[in-house]
Amino acid sequence: MKKNILLFLSLISVSLTSYSQKDTTMNRTVIVENNYNPEIMDASKINVLPKIEDFKAPKNDIRYSTNATPLTSFSDKTVDFQISEPLKRGQKNGYLRAGYGNYGNTDIFAKYVVDLTSEDRLSFETGLDGMKGKLKDWNSHDWNGRFFTSHINADYSHYFKNYLFTVQGKFKSQVFNYINHGGFDKQHNTIADVNASLSSLQDNTPINFYVKMGYRSFAQKFALGDFKQGSQGDFYINGNVWGKLNDESNVGINFEMDNLSYSSRTLDGYSALRTNPYYSLKGDDWNIRIGAHADYQTALEKGVEFAPDLLVQYSIDDRYQLYAKVDGGVILNDFYRLSSLSPYFIMNRQYLSTSVPFDGKIGFKASPMDEMWLHLFAGYRINKNELSYIVSSEPSYTQFYQDKANCVYGGGEFRYSFKDLFDINTKAVIYKWNSKAANEDLFLASKPELTLDIDLRYRVIQNLYLNGGFSYVKRIDNKDIIGDYRYKYDNLNNLYIGAEYEIFDNISVYAKLNNILNSKNYREDCYPTEKFNFIGGLSFKF
Repeated sequence: MKKNILLFLSLISVSLTSYSQKDTTMNRTVIVENNYNPEIMDASKINVLPKIEDFKAPKNDIRYSTNATPLTSFSDKTVDFQISEPLKRGQKNGYLRAGYGNYGNTDIFAKYVVDLTSEDRLSFETGLDGMKGKLKDWNSHDWNGRFFTSHINADYSHYFKNYLFTVQGKFKSQVFNYINHGGFDKQHNTIADVNASLSSLQDNTPINFYVKMGYRSFAQKFALGDFKQGSQGDFYINGNVWGKLNDESNVGINFEMDNLSYSSRTLDGYSALRTNPYYSLKGDDWNIRIGAHADYQTALEKGVEFAPDLLVQYSIDDRYQLYAKVDGGVILNDFYRLSSLSPYFIMNRQYLSTSVPFDGKIGFKASPMDEMWLHLFAGYRINKNELSYIVSSEPSYTQFYQDKANCVYGGGEFRYSFKDLFDINTKAVIYKWNSKAANEDLFLASKPELTLDIDLRYRVIQNLYLNGGFSYVKRIDNKDIIGDYRYKYDNLNNLYIGAEYEIFDNISVYAKLNNILNSKNYREDCYPTEKFNFIGGLSFKF
């Protein structure tokens, strides 16, 4: 019965819903100035598989980028700093939010923007979020867990006549503890990034570009036992250069270069250069992109990896489109990515970069009426040196297993928005994994078979908004433990509801209830999430 209900929800998810989102491309810089209206962060967000590339559609027609988005399917982002929308010039320049809940859930965030001149803008941002409370480990033992993340960012931008120059400084700190660790339990990760970028603002010139250069570091203190991973530094540069051959065709190249160094003698520093030259041709009803990924590393299976970059889009009319896409590339498994997968990671050996020589997908996108979007897709992906979670029982820390894995996937999303009153957004994806790993069951144990996300937002009255939703991940049914490693990964679910009400001009109160079903959930790294929890507070614009 339960499986039938889940299947029914999945089918509904492919045929209901909405969410308004505009198409973005890499071949221009758009300065958007909106009222700052940040979403309240989940106090206990379940960590699920990285999502299939998001559907992006404008309101009244379908004009998709001729640039295929570089490898987003299944690939986790590196550790992100909180990035907020800019504040609109001439309106409130400051924002402050503070909230608290059970499990010691804390939510503090502040941002202030200063317009120095009509061409110069300076912004500051800081925040603290996390929890400290009693959770249950795998053996139902009490664990006084905690995890707090704090950050501070500064951003300066200057607008030239045809260019935008930006300088950023970012710092992020994570303070947490491990399960079943009898010694010191004050682990500390710090992440810093300083960079500068320059981009052209005109798209009608023969040559356009975006380039960013910087240095970021990742340091870990108080690692478990003998696993002293030390720090990682990365001098990087990335960007895109493109030009028009005529009104219908463009040629360009995306590039990323990382120069990684480590304080530990057991880890080898290396350089990685990833390039993506491409040619695009656009007609009245179709777009074609022909390119390739050529990725080179000086160590860790050094050499060049190639992958295709092909895209064909055909618009049946202004509202319906068919597409076929083949992509690939290399993902660096450095400290940033490993920490984004699990901050409890232990690097007892250096992991190879994950290579995707083939990721083919076909799909159908439609906007049958204003504010409604449909996206159906199916694909097949080949992964070399794919990462899979391997979690030690006591203490619980995350290692990774690497092997080849292939995946067939398919799903859909349907989004609907009614004026400013009601939004519903649903997405379901089914996965079928296959691997030739020596212990296939262990390697695939943390992979999902189904992911389902439903999100709703409703404006009750002028200043009162309600939102709610449900997230579900069905995992491969394995029920054993091999040696000291966890083997069984339960299904995950989270039913949540929240509200936000503006009680006075620029002063709002908010509240959110998470895990209303009071489920006992464990993330892929086997760490428990909070059972029923809530958070509430106030926000101010000034």
